[in-house]
Amino acid sequence: MKKKDQVIFDAVATLGFIDTILYRLGTSLGERDASIETIQRELFNTFSTLDIGNSISDIQSSLRELIEDSLIYDENNMSKLDYIIQEKVNKYTPHKEE
Repeated sequence: MKKKDQVIFDAVATLGFIDTILYRLGTSLGERDASIETIQRELFNTFSTLDIGNSISDIQSSLRELIEDSLIYDENNMSKLDYIIQEKVNKYTPHKEE
């Protein structure tokens, strides 16, 4: 398998695993009518135990490496991809009202 194909294969497999685990966790918590505190604790424990944060970072790094040559950076050392990510983060992150 070519490196590009292996990176994509690994990314899909890992994302599929994460999706399945989180779906099962959500179903389980829903069936138990879990409290907000229990949901937060279970999610934190799942992310920690499975090291999901690092898995996602590894996938992102591997996939970005595949497209790095096609990215064009501006004077802020940002590519179009970086701006899309920043926009999504800004939409997700709560802003303080002044």
